[in-house]
Amino acid sequence: MKKSQISLASLIATAAIGIVSVEATAVTACAGTATSVTVSGSTASFVKNDFSLKCSANVLMDYSQDAVTAGVCAGSIKGKNKFGGTTAGGAVSAATTTCGTDGCTTTEVASNLTTGC
Repeated sequence: MKKSQISLASLIATAAIGIVSVEATAVTACAGTATSVTVSGSTASFVKNDFSLKCSANVLMDYSQDAVTAGVCAGSIKGKNKFGGTTAGGAVSAATTTCGTDGCTTTEVASNLTTGC
């Protein structure tokens, strides 16, 4: 391989790495109070249009998104089970891990794009 071909291959590989989406940080949607929150959309995110989300009391919910994937995880302050899902898997289901015996905490429902919970 010529030096110019190696440089071109290196440039293409670097560009491809930049295109791969990085997992987004979890955003708190519901924090255990019965309130409405707005989930913001943009052309650079999975959610394109803003929408209003009605939260129930005692429910904790986080979501994360990038341009091609979204994930969500929710649990109850008074319960031990978490439920989550992603756009990469379709269904919302019980998480493989549970919350502590005192109910779910905000840390335990921080979502993950690859697993939902």
